[in-house]
Amino acid sequence: PSGAVKTGMQRVRVILEKQAHRRVAVFCKGLFRTRSPVVWRREAYLREEGA
Repeated sequence: PSGAVKTGMQRVRVILEKQAHRRVAVFCKGLFRTRSPVVWRREAYLREEGA
């Protein structure tokens, strides 16, 4: 039983970490967009080229 609880906790922690990471990424993206749209546009372009 403890093993199942441990895996459940790990899964919840991974989900929370993903959500937090996404929130930080969106926050940083908003900052960069308001501060320097040219750099943000270049980053988005490079990201699409790499994908």
